Amino acid sequence: MTSMRGLFGAAGLVMLSPCAPDAAAADLQVIVSWTEVQHEVSPRPGKTWTVRKDVTVALKPNGDVSDTSRATSGSNVRSSTRGGRLREPIPFGEDQTALWTRERNVLLRQLDRAQHVETIRVTTRDHRTCTATVTYALKPGFGEYMLPHVSQSMPLYFSSIAAQQVTCAAEAI
Repeated sequence: MTSMRGLFGAAGLVMLSPCAPDAAAADLQVIVSWTEVQHEVSPRPGKTWTVRKDVTVALKPNGDVSDTSRATSGSNVRSSTRGGRLREPIPFGEDQTALWTRERNVLLRQLDRAQHVETIRVTTRDHRTCTATVTYALKPGFGEYMLPHVSQSMPLYFSSIAAQQVTCAAEAI
């Protein structure tokens, strides 16, 4: 896999399902799903992985957040749920945190990993429909992405990661 520096981004745009008219004042649940395509450079150069990703966030008007993430690759599944608050980093495994923020009609999740940041951005429109994007950005000084193997505890290194087939759903709960 060839090293890349700077920002590598892949984004998908999707319409979301209807929400309650005043979703900003109600409890809100958003589900973003996508296929992550990863081009491995080590330990198996040339291998391409496809991983199904699902992130569900439940927000309460008081700022409480529940973040459930699921990654599926073949028969291997990794799932976890973490709780926290808006604007406060939520520990998410070794050396990584998720930070959820919300400004008016934009909900943002930044998953800070060892060598890159994964960003999910959901924009609501009229509290009934939304668009979502998923992007990946290398941190300064890194030329490849590092992720844990879904079923093993060994790191894998990638020249690129891209989000494809992004879908979203939102509802007041």
